[in-house]
Order: sequence, then structure tokens, then C-alpha cells
Amino acid sequence: MPNRASISSFQPGQVNDRPIVTILEGLSNDELSRLAVDVIVKNRRLVDHAQTLFEQLEKPASRGCDNEDLRHSYRLALLELKLYHELVRIVVDTLGHVPEVPPDSGLH
Repeated sequence: MPNRASISSFQPGQVNDRPIVTILEGLSNDELSRLAVDVIVKNRRLVDHAQTLFEQLEKPASRGCDNEDLRHSYRLALLELKLYHELVRIVVDTLGHVPEVPPDSGLH
């Protein structure tokens, strides 16, 4: 059986930027800015979703019971959010600035 390293032995790092940067190459500043706004807006939705799941987990009714599906959904939301944070970072770095993003009234 191969020697497997535990999760705690891995060094934290960033996703490989190269495939994403390749996709972004050749875009005009306007196209890149529009894409950055869309990525940031989606990131806000993912944050809101993770927050909603967290609040459901914190409800007294959820704390006492074994709600594995809710915990699983929350963990998945956190993983998606972390990956999306990296995407936001790469797109904004490529653009060179954070574009003005309209407020979304549907989020809290």
C-alpha cells in the first residue's frame, strides 16, 4: 500500500493560475472588467449561501440533532467559496484593479 500523506502535511497554496490566465488572455479591458464584475457578483452569492447554511447550523434546533446533510452542504459551500475566491483574485489581478460593482439588493 502506498505511503499516503495526511491532509495536515500539505502546505497551503493557491490554485494553478495558468489555465485561467490563458482563458483571460486577449480580452479587452472592457471585456475583462465585465467578467470581473460578474465573478465578484457570483462570489457574493456564494458568500450569502454559505452564510445562510451556517445560520441554519447555528439554530438551536439544528445544534441538538444530527443533521449530516446540512453539515455536508455547508462544507461543500465553503470549498466552492474558497475556490471562487481564488478565481476572483486571478481575474482582478489580471485586470489590475477592482472594478466598481453595483450593490445587489438581493444579498444581505
